[in-house]
Amino acid sequence: LADELEQRFGKPSFQRIDLPVSAEQKARLTSLGQAGSEPELAAGEPVEEYLTTAPGNGQPIGGVKVKTASGWFAVRPSGTESACKIYAESFSGERHLQALLDDARKLLDAAVLERPGRD
Repeated sequence: LADELEQRFGKPSFQRIDLPVSAEQKARLTSLGQAGSEPELAAGEPVEEYLTTAPGNGQPIGGVKVKTASGWFAVRPSGTESACKIYAESFSGERHLQALLDDARKLLDAAVLERPGRD
């Protein structure tokens, strides 16, 4: 069954990255959910969903999840350490996975890791 699913949808590739952040940077993660911060593309594909709440119960996820037709990434603060976690999964291979991770880092950098003097 798993082989059939892989043939039909592609073999999944997954990666999680933990990035150290300051308390101030971690607090800025809430800006990811503000209107206007949604990307139109992720890994070259149109963004199908931009989630800031859990679909099952509507509770805030503390970050965002960006979904495309063949993959997704999520950026959220750690609940226990001074870190930001990036999760990504692709059904189009390692190159697509790396593109998703790159776009997640860009979103994180633009919204959270702002440098002094940037507007």
